[in-house]
Amino acid sequence: MGMANGLSRTLYAALLSGLPGRLVALLQRNVGTPTLKIPQDAAVGQLRTSWLRLGKRWTERPIFHLDFSDSEFHEAPGLVFVIAKLLERKKMGLQTTIELPKHPEVLNFLRDLRFPEAIEDALGMSIKEILTAASFERLQRAKRRPASNSAWANTSTMQKLPFNFFPIETVPVADLGHIAAANYATRWLSSDVVSALDQDLHGAGKQVATHVVLEALMYAVERQDASLVLTAAHHGVLHPSGRPQLTLMFWDDGKSIAKDSAKPPPAHGNDLSTWLSFTRTYEVEVHAGKRPLPRRDINSRELFGLEKNSPLQVLQSISPFTDGSESLPGGLEVLANSVLDVFSGEMEVVTSNLRVVISANPKTQASEELSRARAVIEVDPEGSVAFWGNLLILRIPLAR
Repeated sequence: MGMANGLSRTLYAALLSGLPGRLVALLQRNVGTPTLKIPQDAAVGQLRTSWLRLGKRWTERPIFHLDFSDSEFHEAPGLVFVIAKLLERKKMGLQTTIELPKHPEVLNFLRDLRFPEAIEDALGMSIKEILTAASFERLQRAKRRPASNSAWANTSTMQKLPFNFFPIETVPVADLGHIAAANYATRWLSSDVVSALDQDLHGAGKQVATHVVLEALMYAVERQDASLVLTAAHHGVLHPSGRPQLTLMFWDDGKSIAKDSAKPPPAHGNDLSTWLSFTRTYEVEVHAGKRPLPRRDINSRELFGLEKNSPLQVLQSISPFTDGSESLPGGLEVLANSVLDVFSGEMEVVTSNLRVVISANPKTQASEELSRARAVIEVDPEGSVAFWGNLLILRIPLAR
């Protein structure tokens, strides 16, 4: 790799980390630093595809350049995805530089959601160390519209939440994680937030905090292997169906929640009849190659890895409550039930080599069981680099 020959990747990255962004950019041009051109539509699906194509180079090259110059971010999950990838390389002692989007409105969007500040919080370094000189200058000129927490606090006449009412934040969960999770969820219970969400969700504004936000954060806390959670909310983003929605996202740096087939499932008693109310049937569609596998019906205990000898066991559900004989449904399973039953929404999980999208089954008839739902599972090609951490994206449709 030109000047990098003869130097270990860690030493080379360490040398670069002390250089200003302008000099790093110049050095990159001379040594042929690999660049990942981010697609114009920088949604999670497109970003995930770009990194899959990149393969092991992302974690093997001492320096890497991300080019967002032509990208357009329309919702917050893509930004959280990018921060997770940056943190992955930072933890490995590798250097990454970024070229920000050129369009002023896109830059304003990044500032509205605190993207630069969120990078600094998560990586513990100045944004100036990561951006090219030109990007940093453009960012300084970008206008940031007031964040919701200061723009509409204590305004009882507020009828609609700003789209960035909860921008990207870092919630530490390693020590006293229960308290940090509760404090963040409590902010969702403020009278202003609940009042506005009640109008959007037919009176279910409070349940967003109690059934979704707190449950998602506690899921990361209870697993006891994560140190931080990146979280954000995006109000009013349009779903492909054209309906506005509230999108919440939570990424943690813990071990993958994808079920390890070599690890025995949790033990539980023989009689689960008491907890049948938690169980639903999923019509599962699996994409593990060029053609999808035949669809099949499974129950939620199979999908969430709670059933012994299950042929699927996709995700690990964590239950902090036991009665001494059974493992009760909890964690992801309860969160999925809340999103589906309370809000008729959708839950997406990206972890390891999996992407799972759980939603209400549009084919369900009124005469059929209410607990029926749909799960689409995408399995990355064999040998693909696993996604680090766990990303949950929860989409809740809003009243038109």
